[in-house]
Amino acid sequence: MALPDSADQPRSSPWRDRWPGIVSALLLTLAFPPFNLRPLVFLAFVPWLIALRGQTARGAVRSGYTFGLVFMLAQLQWLQVLTHRWTHSLALSLIPWLGAALVTALFFALAGCLMRLCWVAGRPWLIPLVWAGVEVLRSYAPGIGFPWGLTALPLTPYPAIIQPAALGTVFLISAWVLLVNVIAARLVARESVARLWPAALIAVAMPLLSALWYARPIEGLPVLVAVGQPGLDLAFGEPVMTAVQAQASVLALSDEARQSGAAFLLLPEGMAASSDGEPPVGVPIGRVPVVFGARRGSRPAHQSVFAYDGHWSYADKTRLVIFGEYVPGRGVLPLLDSFNLPNDDLIPGSEIRTLDVAGIRLGPMICFEALFPDIAYRQARNGSQLLAVLSQDDWYFGTSAPEQLRDCTIWRSIETGLPLIRSASLGYSIACDGRGRLLAQAPLRARSCLAVEAVLPSGPQTFPFLPAFPWIAVASCLVVPVFARRRPGATQA
Repeated sequence: MALPDSADQPRSSPWRDRWPGIVSALLLTLAFPPFNLRPLVFLAFVPWLIALRGQTARGAVRSGYTFGLVFMLAQLQWLQVLTHRWTHSLALSLIPWLGAALVTALFFALAGCLMRLCWVAGRPWLIPLVWAGVEVLRSYAPGIGFPWGLTALPLTPYPAIIQPAALGTVFLISAWVLLVNVIAARLVARESVARLWPAALIAVAMPLLSALWYARPIEGLPVLVAVGQPGLDLAFGEPVMTAVQAQASVLALSDEARQSGAAFLLLPEGMAASSDGEPPVGVPIGRVPVVFGARRGSRPAHQSVFAYDGHWSYADKTRLVIFGEYVPGRGVLPLLDSFNLPNDDLIPGSEIRTLDVAGIRLGPMICFEALFPDIAYRQARNGSQLLAVLSQDDWYFGTSAPEQLRDCTIWRSIETGLPLIRSASLGYSIACDGRGRLLAQAPLRARSCLAVEAVLPSGPQTFPFLPAFPWIAVASCLVVPVFARRRPGATQA
């Protein structure tokens, strides 16, 4: 049975428009943490894609918005848990969760509209590009950009098939996943795929070539580094007691790092008291070079990474978390006072900086900065030999957020070809090589010191045109409506 053409059989029933998107959203949700039925990502979009071919423009927007709302409610549920812990109010905790999902769903409505136009234009091979373009838009939209729940993320445990991310970032792999779904949709609908043979060839060739690249040995200088996990709740623990325990934990981790012969010890953010001057106080130094996160200065203050190996250096966080590190509308929206938000806004750093620690060129990223491919890319272009992520995931422990943050981090190593280490207070603290292979992971909620051998590359590893694919994907979103105008049915309501 062939798929109906949207010009011949328009469908405008709200329920008929929405249910395929709901089914696909639920299938995609199952591919993500905490369910981790990861291979479902290759089939999750099939019901929605089939339905989009026969929908009106209004129906495609409806189905896209419904898809996005269901999917993002599942993906952002940790936001409700965090807000409830912060405010102790169930009612208040629902506001940011529902608000964020309702706003983010607009991007999926756009995706539904554009993917339908790809069918109308007779160019289904553009669907993967359009989808990747919308992912880029929702990741970098000014003020609300947040790269969460990207389609490629469930494939993190399979680094052998996702190495092309080194050519086009995680968004290229999202496009590949959609390409497989498009082919599957046409097969399920018993449509000819003869005209899609170039796309099918790409869909098969990408993982095969990826496996060949993955098998290549990594050459460089092996260096032993230590990743410290204090095993303390730095977010919700009793402040005075936690500070005392943190001092003892850092002393123990420093001893273990020194005994292992590590070049330096990486600690999470929030490991030292903020101070008006530099350096911050509270972290034992002198036993082994150390890298940790703390605030720098006050009124205004920066969220920063500090390093000490006989002399101090620092790098400021350049991409801040809305409401967590700065509050738009402060003093204008009275409701914000109910959320017990921080009193002072932090300010972003003016540039992305690398740090020289114990002879190693380190590219630091703080917490959510590791979600953004461009920050890791710029660190690599600055000459970093090792990426370091400092996080404090205690805020959302007990949700799927820490696991997804860990997975996002691993993609930065694949994209740049650089080894990566990540320290978090309760976990996930990890180390991976420049192919995204997980080398070590600390047990959750326990104090742990991972001594890991990282192979530092002797020269640049990053593809110079890595950012090109995201730009191409965004451009495709502008091209599709032009193609669709030449076909009947493109403007149906």
